[in-house]
Amino acid sequence: MKEIYLEETSKVVNEETSVKIYKILTVLKYLSYVLSGVWIYVCLFFDIEFVYEVHILVSVIVIFVVVVIPFALFILLGLFLNYLSKKAFSEYDYIQSNEIFTISRITNNSKRKQIIKFSNVEIEKIGKVRSETYEAYLSIKKVKILNTIATGKKPNDKNLYYLVVNKAEEKFLIKLDVTYSFIKSITLASSNLLLEKDFK
Repeated sequence: MKEIYLEETSKVVNEETSVKIYKILTVLKYLSYVLSGVWIYVCLFFDIEFVYEVHILVSVIVIFVVVVIPFALFILLGLFLNYLSKKAFSEYDYIQSNEIFTISRITNNSKRKQIIKFSNVEIEKIGKVRSETYEAYLSIKKVKILNTIATGKKPNDKNLYYLVVNKAEEKFLIKLDVTYSFIKSITLASSNLLLEKDFK
């Protein structure tokens, strides 16, 4: 049996701008985490004796409002900025190794995280984004959508491809930014693969 190994990457549209935005968001993220620690430090040394002189319920409310809520907001802001930084510079790597298909996200050209891995026999359908079959899958509530498209590219571009994968008890609709030759290699590697009826 002939060995199959193909690799393609969905690249960001404007790398220079994406890098700048990523760095700014990363700095703000760490600043938010630092401020959460500073806030707790300040509160520990702040004179709050008056709190203990009132009703215990009032004391709890005051501590919650003055200490816990600001701390939680700094942490949540940091997590949100972390999410935005990943979106600011994300590329996706697609690897077809014999019957195994792997998709990984690459953040800022350095951090790699595997998004999903499956075999060709788990693929239910393949086709073009915005086709009738694609729209039909979108209407299925239990289908989980994975946009593995690089920053700056339109996720609903008609030139993109999609795979429907049945993994365990979950069904995934995965958008891919690959060439036709890459899609063709998947079809050749799996006798169970079903092309959509309106595939062109």
